[in-house]
Amino acid sequence: ELSHDRLIRPVKEDNARWRESNLSLLQRQAALWDKQSRPEGLLFRGQSLRDAEQWVRTHRDEITSAELDFMDKSSAVEAVARQKQRWNQIFHIMSVAFIILGIIAGLFAVRFQIAKKSAQEQREIAIRQRQIAEEKTREAIYNLAKICEEKASAALNENPPDFQKAWLYSIDALNQDIPADKHLPVSLGLLSQSEVHYGIMGRLLWLSPSSFIGNIAMPSPDGKYLATAAEDNIIRVWDMKTGKEILTLTGHTSPVSSLSFSPDRKYLASGSEDKTVRIWDMGNGEMLLILTGHSAGVTSISFSPDSTMLASASYDSTVKIWKADSEYPVFNLDGHSETVNAVCFSPDSTRLASASDDRTVRISLMETGEPLLTLTGHSDAVTSVCFSPDGKQLASGSNDRTVRLWDSETGKSLLTLAGHSDMVNGVCFSPDSRYIATASDDRTVRLWDSGTGKSLIALTGHSDAVGSISFYTDSRHILSVSRDNTIKIWDTETGKTTLASAGHSNAVNSVCFSPDNTRIVSASSDNTVKIWDADSGKEVLTLIGHSGPVRTVAFSPDVKRIASGSDDKTLRLWDTETGSPIFIIAGHSGEIRNVCFSPDGKRIASASSDNTVKIWNADTGEAILTLTGHLYPVNSVAFSPDGKHIASASHDNTVRLWDAETGKPMLLLEHYVPVKSVAFSPDGKRIASGAEDKTVRLWDRESGNPLFAMNGHSGFVSSVAFGSDGKWIVSASFDKTVRVWDADTGDSVFMLTGHSDLVNSVAFSPDGKRIASASSDRIVRMWNAEEDYKRFILTGNANWLGGADFSPDGRKLVLGYDDVLRLWDVNTGREIMIMKGHSGWIGGVAFSPDGKSIASASKDKTVRLWNADTGEPMLTLTGHSDWVSGVSFSPDGKRLASASYDNTVRMWDTDTGSALLTLNGHSSYVISVAFSPDGKRLASASKDKTVRIWDADTGRQILIMSGHSDGVESVTFSPDGKYIASASDDKTVRLWNADTGGHILTLNGHSNEVQSVGFSPDSSYIASASYDKTVRLWDVKTGKLLAALSGHSNWVTSVSFSPDGRHLCSTSLDNTLRIWLLHLTRAYLKSGKNDPKFKTVYDYSFELFPYIRDGAVLAYTGYRVRRLPVPDIRTPWYYGNPRPADKNPVRWIVEAGSGSALGSGTPGSAAPQSGITASELSPPTY
Repeated sequence: ELSHDRLIRPVKEDNARWRESNLSLLQRQAALWDKQSRPEGLLFRGQSLRDAEQWVRTHRDEITSAELDFMDKSSAVEAVARQKQRWNQIFHIMSVAFIILGIIAGLFAVRFQIAKKSAQEQREIAIRQRQIAEEKTREAIYNLAKICEEKASAALNENPPDFQKAWLYSIDALNQDIPADKHLPVSLGLLSQSEVHYGIMGRLLWLSPSSFIGNIAMPSPDGKYLATAAEDNIIRVWDMKTGKEILTLTGHTSPVSSLSFSPDRKYLASGSEDKTVRIWDMGNGEMLLILTGHSAGVTSISFSPDSTMLASASYDSTVKIWKADSEYPVFNLDGHSETVNAVCFSPDSTRLASASDDRTVRISLMETGEPLLTLTGHSDAVTSVCFSPDGKQLASGSNDRTVRLWDSETGKSLLTLAGHSDMVNGVCFSPDSRYIATASDDRTVRLWDSGTGKSLIALTGHSDAVGSISFYTDSRHILSVSRDNTIKIWDTETGKTTLASAGHSNAVNSVCFSPDNTRIVSASSDNTVKIWDADSGKEVLTLIGHSGPVRTVAFSPDVKRIASGSDDKTLRLWDTETGSPIFIIAGHSGEIRNVCFSPDGKRIASASSDNTVKIWNADTGEAILTLTGHLYPVNSVAFSPDGKHIASASHDNTVRLWDAETGKPMLLLEHYVPVKSVAFSPDGKRIASGAEDKTVRLWDRESGNPLFAMNGHSGFVSSVAFGSDGKWIVSASFDKTVRVWDADTGDSVFMLTGHSDLVNSVAFSPDGKRIASASSDRIVRMWNAEEDYKRFILTGNANWLGGADFSPDGRKLVLGYDDVLRLWDVNTGREIMIMKGHSGWIGGVAFSPDGKSIASASKDKTVRLWNADTGEPMLTLTGHSDWVSGVSFSPDGKRLASASYDNTVRMWDTDTGSALLTLNGHSSYVISVAFSPDGKRLASASKDKTVRIWDADTGRQILIMSGHSDGVESVTFSPDGKYIASASDDKTVRLWNADTGGHILTLNGHSNEVQSVGFSPDSSYIASASYDKTVRLWDVKTGKLLAALSGHSNWVTSVSFSPDGRHLCSTSLDNTLRIWLLHLTRAYLKSGKNDPKFKTVYDYSFELFPYIRDGAVLAYTGYRVRRLPVPDIRTPWYYGNPRPADKNPVRWIVEAGSGSALGSGTPGSAAPQSGITASELSPPTY
């Protein structure tokens, strides 16, 4: 075997070499791969794999299993490699694409930046061109003023001098909008010189302190003192030379209506609505006598010329004559049939004239009280009367708008002076008998020639009715007292009005509370800053120094300093205690529109028309930062509470947020119109802005996102401020109102009206209880935020408001609102809950007498009872076959009556819900139902034109009251049970005797169907609601119309009194529920007179609130309180106070853009874009 092996081994080796040399590449590679434990690195790829695959296709029979495994593995690895290669290719393609897109975007960005830079350059060029044009315009106006001045000077140099022309040209020169750095030193001299010669024009001479406010005033005979009385029942006596208060006389318990100095100047007499006359010692202010005897308020008093007698007139229609040193009347003068408004002694003390609402003037003999003459001719109440100094003539003023001159001996009418456009309230002869002065509700004082009756001049300047006038002994000066709370003294021989006693003599632009709540500071276009006592409203200091209108003012946090900014381009710092200036900061190139202190008091921020905000060191006045970025004037600036941020509002339609330390811009908040004001919330998390789009907007400070917009103003929003707790935002507007908003919801909480011109600024007191507002009407007003919150108007989008009712305690109000009930808190105006369950509109609602439950009647034919505390349904009463229109609880709350369109009344048990009675008898729909106060009777009103009275226990019909000519919509018992009132589609309200059913009165006045009627809690008044969109108040005793409350813009569907009688609630199809505040008393009835007359006037600033006091209806019209005798009431009472027309013809041309030089336009349009030269403007020709 060994030999054999040796022989065979070479053969085998040769065979192996042969076989190996004849193996394919695949076979050799597969063998190697298998031999080396099959590593992946030995597998075929690419072309090798493709060659092997080709070989396999032709030698498939020679392939071993190992070689097949090799091929399979190689193919798998190749597939993975190819997939990876494809992804790499895709990635490279996308990378290239992104690179190309980036290049394109970069090209666009560069192009955009180039365009933006070009636009910015064009805008800056436009701004510069506009500034140049405005400068040219100002220069042209100044040149025109100089031309007017030269013409005035030339007029004075004529022979003889033309003083009239000189005066007119002087006025035109001074009326131009002259730049602050330009002066017309000659014009004032020209004006003064020409005034001396030109006509009777009525120059206002005297300015009383701002605390010198009253509605009654009387100068002493020697002109040294002035006595005033206001609504606080206090009489004040002032030194006319110093303006200081020298006496304060207290004692009256009601407003003082009349004052009279004794001719010997020893005594002052006062008459009051407290029915008394009081006599005071002018030396020490001691009360000497109290004269009692009148049974109603005293309207007028007068000393006799010899100082021994005193006459008093009263609402009780009598005149009483008193000895000046006795408390007992000498005799009464009877004869007038209505209120006596005025009394006046003849110069010789032998006769007395009295004027009355009975349209007559009576002259009586003083010795016996015998009537001598009765003068008739006036067609309305006579309000005032005055003897001429020689006693031969008598002048009387009347509500018929005329003044009559009479022969006092014969009673013959001599002249009728016509010219006033409203009631004449006062008449007075000058001491030299040459003139008669008259005061009127048309806001003017007129001067007449007493010989010819010719009107000489109308003295204008008061913004409300002028109540009384009196001449001084020199016959040259007149004192007038107005309901605008001003007292003016006029020089009748010179001619130019200047200031009034309200405080500022021009628009008030800014107002601010001191951090300690004790002071208010105001800035005005009269170039002054005034500091006021926040509690009394008295003026404390006047800061004088600015040479242009003061636009803004702010207290430092420590209250020691005040900052003010002005059109004179300066910021001034003042000492709060002394009023002395600390320093003046100059640096802005435009007027300063707003200033504020940082919370630590170390910095001051100022916003300017030069488009910048500047930050100053409050101790040194040095500039720290200038914030640039705004493209147009900056109107407002505010520090955040932590002092880290500054917000600014601009005419470029933006609010910008800045870093207060670096000045770096942080956020840009965009409006679509110029932004007037900006404020931070107390926590610094929100920003409020007010703009010319009439909205207040709230923003998130962190993100700059808008939160919501508050809509309601009808004019530009000029100022915004947060309350101290951040819950409320207050806004001021050019629509003459102030609004308070809920800062969480954006809902309007309440609106404050009373300003008669644009409201420019508003501020909350630091304690959040008061609001101060500044207006172009020259007045700073203080509002009680807590009290005014109690007045509200509820609005919504309901299709139907189905009646409303107060809870017995007056704290809640339930309203039927479509098919749900809404419960409101009367004190806050907030909604408490909504009660759902009805499937049809609600026709009536009622509180139970204990206030624990609420009943509702619905179109779904059911009555439901609800828990008034939880809103949970208690009972559902079914049985009616048609719409249930009204419900009423019995006085004990155990029964409920319901009225239905099924012509029936049903009675229900309120504990179980079971039906007790069904009352049949009406032949048509039953609309309303009411229990008598004792619960024994039930009244129902129906479309069958009747009111029916039922026995509430048995259901027996007791009475049928017929008289209405159309369906009866509402019925109610008076709280005293004596009367029944019914309202009808025949446009009337009828009053019935509740016991007999007899007809007592028919109240006519509504011009459309009357839908609802209600009694006041004291049964003295009736309120009615009508489709004529008004609520009317009536006197139960006389049936006279007392007031028509207008404000709803659609049918008024229901009306109800609050339990205390102070509020009246009305609902309307205008989707509003309105709460009206009332003061209702019956004091005048104690005199036995049922005809209320008007004496006192209250300037309450509420658009919806008529006031009735002592029989006086004081109807607030939105601008002012207006008093009218009852028979002359008209609705709506609208006597607006529009801004005076621009009397400057040249300025009108520039602003309006009228005339060939400027093209066409409208008043208030933008300034012209091209300059104007003096040659393009021409002075007026006289």
